[in-house]
Parts: sequence; structure tokens; C-alpha cells
Amino acid sequence: MHSPAKILSVYLIEKEYFTLPSEEEDWPLYISKLPDTKDVPTECAAIIDQPSEKLFKTAGGKTEGTKFNFPIQILYRTRNYPEAWEKSNEVATDLDLIEKELIEIDGEESGESFEYLLQDFVMESRPFYIGEEENTKRLIFSFNGRVRISSSS
Repeated sequence: MHSPAKILSVYLIEKEYFTLPSEEEDWPLYISKLPDTKDVPTECAAIIDQPSEKLFKTAGGKTEGTKFNFPIQILYRTRNYPEAWEKSNEVATDLDLIEKELIEIDGEESGESFEYLLQDFVMESRPFYIGEEENTKRLIFSFNGRVRISSSS
């Protein structure tokens, strides 16, 4: 199984909110951390998996297939406050509306593809401004939520 951050990143890149870091365009999306090197654009984002996962259960307490509930944090770094505020709110609104989105990821080494179903995204915090990085004056924004994912293949 791919990481929840990888699965969600495919969704967000397909929706054209972000780009792959290898494309060297605006708003590259990284997984696990915001890199801090000179070759990384000022405007970038990262999806961070939180360390826990919980098997989803229905209200009646029964296990429902192979759905997992993953905590996610999305961070934005920029020098442009209005642009980052607008982008983070657009992404948060889109994620809030997810309802059974099929995501396909090609297996780089195996050649087979994997299918995942994004069941939904539950917002735990709306986008908020964290503050400035001390030495660079770059602005950091964030929001948190939980994504439910089930494997289709």
C-alpha cells in the first residue's frame, strides 16, 4: 500500500493545485517535509503523514472492509500571504468535498497499477497562518484533517 500522503498527493496534483517537484514549476508538492534547500522554490507545499492509522468502524462498531482513517497535515511555505491564504482555502474546500474519488497509481518497479478509493476527508482545522520562518521571513500556513482510504486492488 502506498502512503496516505502519496495517495492524496496524486489527487491534488491531478486537480492541478500543485505540481511534481521534478517538473520545476510553481507550487511543487513534497511528501513528508518541506525541503529547505536553495533549489526548492519559495512557494511549495508538503503533505505529512501522521504516525497513526485506525481501521474505520461504522456507528454500530462493525469493521467496514479495509478502510483506514489517516491523520494528515498540509503545510505551505511562501512569501506571498494572499496567494498562500487563497490556495490553502481552495485546497481545503476541495478536500472537504471529496466523496469516493478513485485514485490510480502506477507501480514504478512492478509495472502494475494500484487503485485506491478516497472515501472522504474530514477537516480537523481550517487553514491557518503559523508564522514566519526565523531566518528567511518565509510564511508558513497549515491545516489538518483525516483522510479515509480503502484499497481497490
